[in-house]
Amino acid sequence: MMTQGTTQGSGGHLRPPRKYTPSETTQIYTDWANHYLEKVKSKRRIQDLPNDVTDGVILADVIEAVANQKLPDVNRKPKNASQMVSQTFF
Repeated sequence: MMTQGTTQGSGGHLRPPRKYTPSETTQIYTDWANHYLEKVKSKRRIQDLPNDVTDGVILADVIEAVANQKLPDVNRKPKNASQMVSQTFF
């Protein structure tokens, strides 16, 4: 029986999960988010995760796609840093 966080090696031995580099981890999350955006037929895609989510708009789109619910009070066109920051604290 395998436990969470382990993988089956050859010969039936358990080994720890693979370690990912920061860029690999970012790509995994980017692919995951884009999968959900595609699923809801959004035209938006994440190209550069750290930069693309700074205004909170595409982050809201991803959350809505995953939860299959609309978020209330999302400012789709934030005009300043204060509005952008407030979007990231849903």
